[in-house]
Amino acid sequence: MNNNREHFLSMFVEPDSVAIVGASNNPSRINYHLVANLVSLGFRGRIYPVHPKEKEIMGLRAYPSVKNIEETVDLAVIGVSHSLTLEILRDCAEKGIKRVTIIAGGFSETGEQGKRVQDEMARIIRESGMRAIGPNALSPINVPAGFCISFHPVSSIKPGCLSLIFQSGLYEPRFHWLLSDFNYHLNKVIDLGNKMDINEVDALSYLVQDPKTRVIGIHLESIAGDGRDFLRLIREASAREKRVVVLKSGRSEAGAKAAASHTGALARGNDPVFEGAMRQSGAIRAYNL
Repeated sequence: MNNNREHFLSMFVEPDSVAIVGASNNPSRINYHLVANLVSLGFRGRIYPVHPKEKEIMGLRAYPSVKNIEETVDLAVIGVSHSLTLEILRDCAEKGIKRVTIIAGGFSETGEQGKRVQDEMARIIRESGMRAIGPNALSPINVPAGFCISFHPVSSIKPGCLSLIFQSGLYEPRFHWLLSDFNYHLNKVIDLGNKMDINEVDALSYLVQDPKTRVIGIHLESIAGDGRDFLRLIREASAREKRVVVLKSGRSEAGAKAAASHTGALARGNDPVFEGAMRQSGAIRAYNL
């Protein structure tokens, strides 16, 4: 597949239109930046803020529901609380939206009740033919396109050839730190959250084909996709002269418990086996940020 636009993740990362559900006119609310960042970064796609009461947000027409948007929506970013997320997801299915990013946490990582709600969301996604990033994910970022889903105000990002895959919100509170102290020049960032649907293998398969990505950094707490495909894609990246750097949480028992409590996915495993697999596939193993 030479044309990365053919990959199913392309409209997550390069949408022509995006609905921001939970958009806000109030600069003191973190949801305000979901739209404000797209405006300040010069995102060239169509932006549809969704709010039940507002008529206009950041100079853009606002809609009470995604179902009221007349045009096609490539991606819906669901930025409401977990108690409302299921209802909004049903609206997206009724509207025929095929790609959603679910920001809210409070699902499988919180226990059995949250897992039941997440299972219901997964059922809706399967039956409607949707694909979903999250829940518990702020994603994605595409620097060349001026597309950035973040709760933090972002006026500029240094463009480069480094793309990142995160399983959690690790990058979000450290975003400015990563850009300033580490001086990262970024291309794309994909935060997978709880990996209810789209996982690290899907994200890696997209970035391996992405002509603007030269280095791929992965923060891995567990592998939800096929492990053989994961290693095959790392070898494919090497064949394309791309480097893959992997930081794995949960090397110790304490680390595994921490990763499990955050994502609902147990990260325990045989670390020497993982070390050998990374070495044989051509990945570079990182041991800290």
